[in-house]
Amino acid sequence: IVSGQFELSFAPTDLTALVEEATIEIEEKARAAGITLRTQLRDLPAVRADRKAIREVMSNLLSNALKFNASSGYITIETRMLGDQASVWIHDTGIGITPENLPRVIKPFERIEKATKASKTSGTGLGLAASNGIITRHGGRLTIESEAGIGTSVCFTLPLAA
Repeated sequence: IVSGQFELSFAPTDLTALVEEATIEIEEKARAAGITLRTQLRDLPAVRADRKAIREVMSNLLSNALKFNASSGYITIETRMLGDQASVWIHDTGIGITPENLPRVIKPFERIEKATKASKTSGTGLGLAASNGIITRHGGRLTIESEAGIGTSVCFTLPLAA
């Protein structure tokens, strides 16, 4: 995925329905971790996307939001238009990322939690890099805003279907 050697099959896709499915899949894990899920989903025009690839992005981003969240924290998932593209936002109340580490988190095999000793679980350090690659190949953009000790917001955009 990161190298661009992954074949994508684009089709008009209901992004809000895709986000709802991904949210349902993590509800039990969130409940078990004491994390509250909140959604603010709007009906959006269809996007041009590979459904399976975007589900992988959602899985990666929601997994991170769960993994690095505070106990009794929140994850807010929202959909909205951002300019002429549809967007998905995932906000968490987790450990956050320091400004100097923000550029590193999208690089393959970077695991910032090693430096902070804040991780309760392990990972490969490929989730954000793969997600960024998928979104870029769709003609969208993945952005991350974060504040250490406060939480992280990840947004990705996708072009609308023609």
